[in-house]
Amino acid sequence: MNKVTGQGYGRYTPPKQEKRHPLTRRDTRKLYQAACEYPDRETELVGRVLLDYGLRVGELAHTCEAWIGTEYNQEGGELWRISIPRIEYCYGGKGGSAGHQNADGANLHKTDESCSYCVDRNWEAKINGNTESATGWVTEEEGKKYDWAPKSRRSATKVWQFPNIEESAETARLLKEFLSAQKHRQWPHGQNAIRNRLNKLVEAADLNLPDRVHNRIVPHALRHTYGCRLVEASIGEGAAMKQMRHQNADIFHWYSDVRDARVISAMANAVSESDSLLHE
Repeated sequence: MNKVTGQGYGRYTPPKQEKRHPLTRRDTRKLYQAACEYPDRETELVGRVLLDYGLRVGELAHTCEAWIGTEYNQEGGELWRISIPRIEYCYGGKGGSAGHQNADGANLHKTDESCSYCVDRNWEAKINGNTESATGWVTEEEGKKYDWAPKSRRSATKVWQFPNIEESAETARLLKEFLSAQKHRQWPHGQNAIRNRLNKLVEAADLNLPDRVHNRIVPHALRHTYGCRLVEASIGEGAAMKQMRHQNADIFHWYSDVRDARVISAMANAVSESDSLLHE
């Protein structure tokens, strides 16, 4: 069975598209270092946040300064966390009344309107009582008032600083600092801009991407990479599911298999077994 795309994971079907596959450990390190060295802070944070916190692209595009903060664990240590709310306003400014074609030549990122993703959103399954399965977690009034909500009810929770990785705390600090400088204290551009910035990082990192015909990755590939990092850090299945906000444990069986392939690749390339992506 192919470790990346093979079947046999219960209710979970691994991604068939190469651009969504997790990165090898070597490519993960190269991409992370390229992000840290990139001269544009927004582009840097695209790589760092996706690899250190495993956010979905839609979550990153709507992240607000108020989501980022610190809390203390049971041992009294300070940990950074990103709290994903169940509802949020959107000031993405792409689309809205100006339309996708932007016939008036307006700067869509300064219209103070919601992004095209939120304009075209389908809230039917997110509104309580609209579906037989009762999966909704917002009221009809909230659905009319707010532009954005996460993928699922479980997604609206906290994502913690990656255990024992010092740079993930720095990532959260930089993210909060960056967002606090924006007009609405929210990520300033939409999902396509995040994808474009990731493309710049991939080009700068000169990745090997051994399991791909084309040198392409999408933001969700970094979320899968983050899942592999959790397995490699020996995070228990329950804690890892909570960290990634998954409901299906079968995905972590896949991550475990992919982890084996990543370790073998790392050994073949004589890469350090350290989890730190900045370790030399």
